[in-house]
Amino acid sequence: MDFFFATENLPFAVALLVVLFIAILEGVLVLIGAGFSEFLEGLMPDLELDADIATPNAVSRLLAWLRVGQVPVLILLIIFLTAFGISGFTLQHLLSGAIGWMLPAFIAAIPAFFVALPVTRLSGGILGKWVIKDETQAINSTDFIGQVVTITLGTSAPGSAAEARFRDKFGTTHYLMVEPDTDEMFAQGQQLLLVRQQGSIFFGIAAGNTNLTD
Repeated sequence: MDFFFATENLPFAVALLVVLFIAILEGVLVLIGAGFSEFLEGLMPDLELDADIATPNAVSRLLAWLRVGQVPVLILLIIFLTAFGISGFTLQHLLSGAIGWMLPAFIAAIPAFFVALPVTRLSGGILGKWVIKDETQAINSTDFIGQVVTITLGTSAPGSAAEARFRDKFGTTHYLMVEPDTDEMFAQGQQLLLVRQQGSIFFGIAAGNTNLTD
């Protein structure tokens, strides 16, 4: 336990404890019949992806590379935290056994971070194939235009994408990142009509019919 809670391992311990906390919540909510995903999404702070950090195309490529839009952001977060924590502990354990000391936490976190990114991408790709159970019945992303989506995580604002979802005619649920095509802002639970796509980011306007569902 001293190794697990050592100062040098603090970020990795926190990452795995967050995953454990989510797992415990899942078990509790299953017992009481609550919706786990919706509950967690309600606890999460607004997710803002600043498109001004780089060109829109570069941001879109990064989001697509990380599989954002193929599986829920929360699942990708769990994968990332698990990979980050395990890779960090592994690195520090190897160093401790080989030379008798460990790297400072902020230094060890750098290689762990870059190991976790491709692991998240690979795992997200596998899960994306699993979530879309029947690819022959899944619509293409080009067919997303005209769909009404519901914001599930974050606030969709100009230059700041939020996670949204909709269910297609085959019953498959799709997750995607959405920005407004106007100067409006859309909070969690609000709906947009998709009007265009740029890379992995979709743009929408307010859905005129409040009775529409995802």
